[in-house]
Amino acid sequence: MVWVTFAVGVVAAVLLVLRRREAADTPWPKSPTNWLGLVARIGLGGILLWAGLAKVGDLAGSVVLTGKYQILPTYGLVKFVGYALPIAELLLGALILCGIFTRWTALLGGLLMLVYVPAIASLWVRGIWMDCGCGGAAEAALSEAEAKPRYLLDMIRDLVLAALAAWLVLFPQSRPSVDRWLAAPLEAGVTPAPAPAPAKPNHKSQAKSKKK
Repeated sequence: MVWVTFAVGVVAAVLLVLRRREAADTPWPKSPTNWLGLVARIGLGGILLWAGLAKVGDLAGSVVLTGKYQILPTYGLVKFVGYALPIAELLLGALILCGIFTRWTALLGGLLMLVYVPAIASLWVRGIWMDCGCGGAAEAALSEAEAKPRYLLDMIRDLVLAALAAWLVLFPQSRPSVDRWLAAPLEAGVTPAPAPAPAKPNHKSQAKSKKK
């Protein structure tokens, strides 16, 4: 719970600072694209951050859970994925929420969701009934009647999150975000210096030249 509170506080502080910086420059755009992008970032980034925080405090349990899927061929790969996955979810979630390299982090997050869908489907096909463990420590086993609706809902959820990721890949810019703040000087451009006023004709010099 401490990790969750800390991470949410950090993300909220970053977004608040960005919002104040942007408010001093330009108003928020009222286009639906901006708001849909913000919603997509909160949905995808929030779920990834929550999933990573739920597992990062028990990496040994994450390794055990990864092994229960019975997909990876060696224990070395199981251990690597069990340790790396919560950290990857945590980092991707925080980056997406803050809007840092949004297109690329959303692409990675979407690919991760597309990996989860067949992994959960394989449990169903092979008759392995268990909690997917997306939110941390999973139950040792579930009955078939309990597991099937969970699998279906989990796959629908991951497909929806993959769709949000696809939106962010196509339209990565939304406010408030680090990307928008960094790109603001390039988008607005430096105010061009006013063109020098044309020199006023010197009537005296013209008159002298005519006399000559």
